[in-house]
Formats: sequence, structure tokens, C-alpha cells
Amino acid sequence: LGQCEVTIGAWQRVFDDKIGRNRVAPELPVNGVSAERVQEFLRFLTAVEKAAGRVPEGYEYRLPSKAEWEY
Repeated sequence: LGQCEVTIGAWQRVFDDKIGRNRVAPELPVNGVSAERVQEFLRFLTAVEKAAGRVPEGYEYRLPSKAEWEY
């Protein structure tokens, strides 16, 4: 799991979405996005981090499973 939430500023560096009233505060966490957009963000993040050598082979960014989340 990440150490902090994805901020609106980080999200907007990947997507040019208008994501609600929080658009004026880039340090706030992203909210109100679809699961499909989250998956796109995670695929992009994985590709960028792998290209930079910061993600080992066979690893990827993903959402936790239900069991992992409950743990």
C-alpha cells in the first residue's frame, strides 16, 4: 500500500480531468473517480516507475484485495 493518498496534483499530471471542487487544492487527495480511471492511473504509474527502475520485474501498482484491505 502507498504511504499516502494520491493527490489531485499527481492525478492531474497524468489526466486532465476536472475532478470536482478540489481542483483548486492540488495537495488534497483525489476522490470521486471511477474504478476504471484508477486502473488507468495504476497502469501508467507502473509503466513510469518500471522505466525508471524503481519497480522490480513482476511487480505492479494495484489496489488491495478485499482481504488485504480488511487485514
